[in-house]
Amino acid sequence: MQIHFSASPLLKGIIEEIDISKISAPKFIFRNLDTNMLNELAISIRQHGLLNPIVIRTKKDGFEIVSGVSRFLACKKLGYRKIMSHIIEVNDIEAFEISLIENIQRKNLSPLEEANAFKAYIIDFGWGGISSLSDKISKSVSYIYKRLSILDLPQELIENYKNSLLNKSTLEELVFLKDHDEQLKIARQAINNNMTVLEIRRMIKRAVSKQSDQNSFYDIPTTNSEDLDIKTLRSFDKSITTLKIALNKLGTIIDAIEANWVVYEILMQHKSMLNNQIDILIKEKKKIV
Repeated sequence: MQIHFSASPLLKGIIEEIDISKISAPKFIFRNLDTNMLNELAISIRQHGLLNPIVIRTKKDGFEIVSGVSRFLACKKLGYRKIMSHIIEVNDIEAFEISLIENIQRKNLSPLEEANAFKAYIIDFGWGGISSLSDKISKSVSYIYKRLSILDLPQELIENYKNSLLNKSTLEELVFLKDHDEQLKIARQAINNNMTVLEIRRMIKRAVSKQSDQNSFYDIPTTNSEDLDIKTLRSFDKSITTLKIALNKLGTIIDAIEANWVVYEILMQHKSMLNNQIDILIKEKKKIV
């Protein structure tokens, strides 16, 4: 069965039953899919059926999921041989953006999962900066910065959050403290004393206020080696990220001009040169920092 379908201007395509064996999971999965959640979803699908098709895109060796990984796994768990699928034609960036936007709109992601998704888009894949991502997902630049800051928290706090020892609100507010020792101290107090969200918030507020006072008192120019190391590291990281973004954009241009082999070969040479420049910069960073 094949139905021409257009749910939105962004998702034109067709709906068709596809063999599950021909569908693969995406490279990046936004959510932590635990067994209990999948079992509950499988029970719901068994009782009510699959209410919404999964969204997939064509690949050389079959299909790849754009949206609906949990529904796909639940149906697989139930022994489905085929699954109703909305087939669309999108590239890697568009597929990632569609899945991210859907997850954010449905509020499926935890702050940590959002942070990892934003990092993947900006740093790992180099598809754009914070401002362009902000436009894509309709979230403020400060919102994205705040989420990314979660990844700078000590690993102990991240693990405590994963194990439900720290809640979402506490994790988000600890970001405002820049001192890792202070972050750990407050988090440990909160866990050991079973403090309420309000008590934790007040304690963080006092610590942030104290931190601001200290910063303003000692706010004088400094050129110590530690500060220089941090500035150097950031300069290298920004430069490497900029080149990676350029490399990805050049790749998109090359894909579009593939039919013109003369231009294609020229651009491929420059892409290779750019790749070499990134490798050189990474090596130089290791030498200096």
